[in-house]
Amino acid sequence: MSRHLRVLVTPVVLVTLLCAFQQQGGMKPEDVCTSHGVFVGPCFTIHGRMYGANGSPSYRIWIVGSNRIYGVHEGIGETACSPPAMLDSLIGEDKLIYADFVVRPVTPDTPGLMRMVCVASASHIVTSPAYFIHPRGAGEAPGSGSAPTPRPSPLRPDWCVGPNETVDSAFAVAQATNVLRDTLLPLEPHSVRPVEDLSVFEGFLVSLLPTRPILGGGGLVWVDGETGCPIVVKRYE
Repeated sequence: MSRHLRVLVTPVVLVTLLCAFQQQGGMKPEDVCTSHGVFVGPCFTIHGRMYGANGSPSYRIWIVGSNRIYGVHEGIGETACSPPAMLDSLIGEDKLIYADFVVRPVTPDTPGLMRMVCVASASHIVTSPAYFIHPRGAGEAPGSGSAPTPRPSPLRPDWCVGPNETVDSAFAVAQATNVLRDTLLPLEPHSVRPVEDLSVFEGFLVSLLPTRPILGGGGLVWVDGETGCPIVVKRYE
């Protein structure tokens, strides 16, 4: 498959390589879930963000709300499996793609290693600028305001943000407080840090401490900027 991106490529070369990612003798996306190829398991669905990367694999999918990144399998000849043409085109247009991806694993799920998958399809697609091929201008640098602007996205029943709510710092503190709540140990925010990746707002890291001096209590919570859902990263002992 002809889409191996290497370090220090220029934006023009990168566009060319991204758009040249085409299937060469490999399986079509619609055949991924039924093929008897190099797979180690059946198809399953993930909600993630697909993006172009400088290196190999050159297309990757971050699973929203986690620290896991899947690599889109490149392969050679019959083992190749390019993603649906629409996704390929959107990344070539310098877009980040948020969607429900149907993928099939090529390698086992091993902690600390990027799992390789083939992409069969995508639904509920939402895009935002990647600023990877075409970086922001000097006047558009992130961080010029008090906080990043949350990305627009469709609401799902399993998300923690309501239709009229915004995942801002106040919302993040409330979510973190709820997940760490202890009636015998009132908590207050120690720090609230917005997190961006590739100039896209991802969420908040909220640190909560007891309101009075005491050993232990509180913790560090990740609040996802898209779903609004909290994940306890660490409890302070």
